[in-house]
Amino acid sequence: MPTSLPDRRNAAIRSRRSATPLSAAALASALAMAVLLSACGQQPGDTPQAATPAASAGGGGSVASKPPAPSLGSLVDRMEAAWSGVTSYRGHFTGSTVANAPGPDGGTPLAALTGPLTIEQEFASPDRRRQTMTGSGADDHEAIVDGPVLYLRGPLTAEAAPGTPSGAWIVMPAALITPDTALGHILAGFVAPPRSPLAGVGDNLRPQGMRDLGPRDADGGRTCRAWGVADTTDVGARLDVTVAVDGKDLPCLLETRVGSEVVSTATYDNWGEPIEIAIPVGAIAVTPVLGEPHAHD
Repeated sequence: MPTSLPDRRNAAIRSRRSATPLSAAALASALAMAVLLSACGQQPGDTPQAATPAASAGGGGSVASKPPAPSLGSLVDRMEAAWSGVTSYRGHFTGSTVANAPGPDGGTPLAALTGPLTIEQEFASPDRRRQTMTGSGADDHEAIVDGPVLYLRGPLTAEAAPGTPSGAWIVMPAALITPDTALGHILAGFVAPPRSPLAGVGDNLRPQGMRDLGPRDADGGRTCRAWGVADTTDVGARLDVTVAVDGKDLPCLLETRVGSEVVSTATYDNWGEPIEIAIPVGAIAVTPVLGEPHAHD
């Protein structure tokens, strides 16, 4: 899932985005799996440990130990390897109002939004991408990347190019949208090449043993395997993250909970299928007003 926001309300949104979820960005994004069990059985790297003697007051004996829990780091590496062959996909993200929930690219906190936020993303190799964001008010937008250029329309254009007619497309060099700008807090993850949803997992989380949550069905007839990991938000709340991948180590689902509440869900489908992303006609070329990012509160 990226993956990945001038009034006071928008300033608050930007300050949230300067925080990093999973830990706290590692497990968006916008959060893969290594020693992965498919629905058909055991995968390499999931070899049970040898039986060990069991000491007891009543005499000798032996008992088989539990298989070692696959580590999050091994999962990340396998997903990264699978991602290198991706030619197309669609991602669907929904986030709620809970503080520091990771976004679809792993790097965009979604705290304190006024309502559910949804992001739809498409990727068509080699370098064409589309994103639609709704539910974020003045930051709502539709954006398309075609190689070195970015097309943008929707309410967000008022920040990038004040005075743009409502509904008009604008076009600008994608290289201008960097993470250290206010506009980049919304679009930098999108204009960058797509990454595995777990690409940002920190070294401190890689050794964590995952919990096997069993098989999950996904769109397109895929059977996926789900794994559970945990972290904490910047304010100390526990994050429980479910990551499900298919037999090719491609993501099916990333779901984040704080307590019993689901705060973000990302699903992925249409792997390798033809995806048409039309380039806007008549877009207005602009030099965007990028702005400086707001300090984190």
